[in-house]
Amino acid sequence: MANFLDKLNQQAAEGSITSPADSVKKPAGTAGATPVKNTGVTGEEAGVPQKPITKPAGETSKPAGTVPAPSSAPASRPTVRQEEPKFAGMPGGGIKTIEHEIEIDRNYGSKRFLRIMLTIILLLAVAAGLVFAVRYFMMVELPDFEGKTIAEMRKWCLDNKLYLTEKTVYSMEIEEDYIISQSIPGGTKVAPKKTIEVTYSLGADPNEKIPVPDLMNMTPPQIREWIDENKLSNVYIYEEYSNEYPVGAVTRYQFGNLTVDETNFRRSDSLTIYVSRGKQASYTERKLKNFVGLLRSEAESWCSQNGMTAVFTTILSEEVAEGRIISQSIEPDTGIEPGTVIEFVVSEGPGLIVPDYSRVYKEDVMSAAQGFNVNVVLKYSATVPYGGFISQSVAAGTRVHPKDNNITVEYSLGKPYLPNFVGMSEASLPELFYDFNRKGASLVYSITYVTSTAQKGTIVKASKNSEAVDLNAVIEFEVSNGLGVEPPPKQEDPVVLIRVPDYSGVLRENAAELEPRIYLVIETKYSDTVPYGALISQSVQPGGYVTQEKNKVTLVYSAGKPYIGNLVGRTENDLPAIFYEFTKMGASITYEITYVDVADPSQYPKGTVVAVSKSNEYISTNEVIQIQVSKG
Repeated sequence: MANFLDKLNQQAAEGSITSPADSVKKPAGTAGATPVKNTGVTGEEAGVPQKPITKPAGETSKPAGTVPAPSSAPASRPTVRQEEPKFAGMPGGGIKTIEHEIEIDRNYGSKRFLRIMLTIILLLAVAAGLVFAVRYFMMVELPDFEGKTIAEMRKWCLDNKLYLTEKTVYSMEIEEDYIISQSIPGGTKVAPKKTIEVTYSLGADPNEKIPVPDLMNMTPPQIREWIDENKLSNVYIYEEYSNEYPVGAVTRYQFGNLTVDETNFRRSDSLTIYVSRGKQASYTERKLKNFVGLLRSEAESWCSQNGMTAVFTTILSEEVAEGRIISQSIEPDTGIEPGTVIEFVVSEGPGLIVPDYSRVYKEDVMSAAQGFNVNVVLKYSATVPYGGFISQSVAAGTRVHPKDNNITVEYSLGKPYLPNFVGMSEASLPELFYDFNRKGASLVYSITYVTSTAQKGTIVKASKNSEAVDLNAVIEFEVSNGLGVEPPPKQEDPVVLIRVPDYSGVLRENAAELEPRIYLVIETKYSDTVPYGALISQSVQPGGYVTQEKNKVTLVYSAGKPYIGNLVGRTENDLPAIFYEFTKMGASITYEITYVDVADPSQYPKGTVVAVSKSNEYISTNEVIQIQVSKG
């Protein structure tokens, strides 16, 4: 722009450009000249800064107050005042310009980015400060729990909304349930939902082997010192009278379990050490009382006070009340020595008389006799009609103890009645026949695969249908292989038919690509005969047709045989969920439980699985697993 103005000024200086005022002004006295009206108010008086006016050459000034002669010519435009030339000495004047200096800041973008980043950092710092302040005021001081119980720390963490991760170790120095260490030191301020790791003691290891010293040559203080040093909570010292050993001598010791001896004694095992109290004075004056008819507790108390050993046997009795003594092995008024073993027979009361359930309908067994826990079992029978009595586990008229009141009574379901198998799936046969055989039948079946237009796996014929059969009947089935193809239906409406392919040779992952227009539903089931990953069945046989509106086809692939893991150590409560997983996959695996005694209840507490008939192996889909569970 500056260069353009400079050129115009140059041209004006050379006279090649005239002022616009020159083009409209005329010499004085010529027609059309427009007089300039003097208002009598100068520019300075009007408040407008005045500049000297340079008149064009040839224009004369008129005296003040002279009024120009009127003219009949039309008034021309007012004379345009020529601005003072930029340079006073430039001939012809020119266009006045104003010089501007333009400076380009090449760091503007960087500075603007820096301001934005500083603003963001400031906002983040303020937000972080607010978060820190809020968390700081919510923080609590963690006490030092070392030497305190785990119960105290659990309660404190629960009250203050902190998480606790617990670890346990055996310790000879720290008592059971007392805290050994914590991951965050006491006195530290912690925020809610913080996780604290704590290690606490389980006490001395109950399974640690403890060397057994020569107890027979130890004194009671030495034995107690050995008990205290090894933290043996199941070792007891029992004093008894003895004519052979002096006072304080060990007469004998006995382990609580027959399988335990000095070589395998552990801290949790039981041990009783008998120490002599010396001879009992005037033992010949001890006369045995007549305890017949008295309470068992009276005989126990007398024998304990006089150093006798009482052995009790209980029997049912109608004549003697429960808890009272029926007989004793030594006659009354007999002089006896301390340590003498006396056998007592104690009454358990009259007991319960088992009723004759053959005279009771199965619906009335619970009310037939009070005090019995009756388990009714329904079984098939070829000779006893439906609802008839078959047997009872305890003979009628037997007298049993009230604690032994469990009785199983069997009633007949008559002969097995088979349903109409035609149209059923082959997959339902194992469960159906298992249910028949579980209730006393011995039914077996055989399958022949035939060509049929029915869906693969569908039963098209059975040798027995909708009828009662013998307990050991053999039923023959014909099952469709799905290879019979029906002709496509006639199309009355313009319906698009989709031909269903044969998916038997296609992997499950690639099945959807075979015919994208078909909506596939893929299921997985266990199978004893079809290998893992192979197709078991498809809901529409190969070559059949579906429409675009009803294009759903279900494919069932094999998961192979079921695999059962190691159940030893699991609880009885876990079993229903474990076996339910087999059922969801199409298997009919069941289990039977037997409750057994165990040698070491601490290893296998009550309700723990101790043995399984099948473990870590593949099993059939209708397997029956035998499980032994600890009585504790």
